[in-house]
Amino acid sequence: MNILQIIAQRFIVLPIDRFLFMVTIVYSFVFSQIITAPWQLIITRYVADKLFEKEYDYLQPSFMGVSKIVFGISFVVAIAFYATVPLPLYYKYLAGSLFLVLTLMWIVMVYLGATKSYGAIANAFLFGGIASAL
Repeated sequence: MNILQIIAQRFIVLPIDRFLFMVTIVYSFVFSQIITAPWQLIITRYVADKLFEKEYDYLQPSFMGVSKIVFGISFVVAIAFYATVPLPLYYKYLAGSLFLVLTLMWIVMVYLGATKSYGAIANAFLFGGIASAL
């Protein structure tokens, strides 16, 4: 967040635009966590049980199912929120996309964490941070 704020100070001239940029990012992170938190608890227990029982065939369908549910909820929330906000259409689209990607990222991180793929998690955050800065 600090790196993005430094970059925003350099490239976004108007203070109100910088504020909008930072608020969009913070709110996207916060509300994506609020939406996915209950699902994370359920998924973690389910995935741990399936891994313990060595029933690996259930993991991909559960991932796809939960991803669709969370995406659907997040999509409705994003549409409901951004439909009432007086912003340019392109900004609404980009902010909504950020929100949707973040909600799905939290779900992916639960599955990767449960499978102890810590290298993949570290790489995802590293490359995601670099991509965000660029």
